[in-house]
Amino acid sequence: MTSEVLKKELFTTRRFITIHEALNALIKVVSDAGCAQGFAVGFDLDETLRQSFEDGLSGHPGRIRPEVYYLLKQLTRREVPIAVVTNQPSTGHQVSHVVAGLRGYTLALPALRFLGIEVFGYESRPWSFLTFPASIATSVLGLGGLYKESPEAVSNFVSWAETSCQGDLKHLIYVGNNNRDKDFTRLVALELAESGAGCAVEFYQLPNFSSFRSGDGRSRSGGFLRGSRGGQAAQEIER
Repeated sequence: MTSEVLKKELFTTRRFITIHEALNALIKVVSDAGCAQGFAVGFDLDETLRQSFEDGLSGHPGRIRPEVYYLLKQLTRREVPIAVVTNQPSTGHQVSHVVAGLRGYTLALPALRFLGIEVFGYESRPWSFLTFPASIATSVLGLGGLYKESPEAVSNFVSWAETSCQGDLKHLIYVGNNNRDKDFTRLVALELAESGAGCAVEFYQLPNFSSFRSGDGRSRSGGFLRGSRGGQAAQEIER
């Protein structure tokens, strides 16, 4: 099966400006279907579910923001199988754990696991105590390849999705913000197609954080929009 055939028949892309839009679209897709049977959803972590760069600068590395957690919770309540596939260590960075303990905020990975969300990533890396992106550790420092570029990442995610849907996987969606995420999703679609699964695969694409920033200094990769409904919901949750 050629990549062109895969692209036309089994692999599609939808674009969103914010993670809130993508999450609400997911909730609507499942609601319109009437049930979560046959659905599985995957997410990138950095600059998708969490704003790593901005939160790192603000002294909150590894944080998940309440409005994102709230929308993820709506998906889990609909019994949608969810997994995160990240190039970071699957247990998070040690510095983030220490800082979160001192400052009293919620770390993304423990919060996701509390919701029953599976996390796929490196078990351990020599740079896991640091907080810079995995892409820097791999491309600049030469500390090993990215997890999503490995056959293991693709096979683990596909196996999880099929098992979660009890062998009846019909619709798989992956949400990310850059070409690496899209390439990973395409490899997942190809493996499913070659296995004869007949599963439709969609990539929900957010703007790439590294490509541009809005004029007021906020990330447009899909994070927190102050004054938006998501921000208001977050304030209510925090009260």
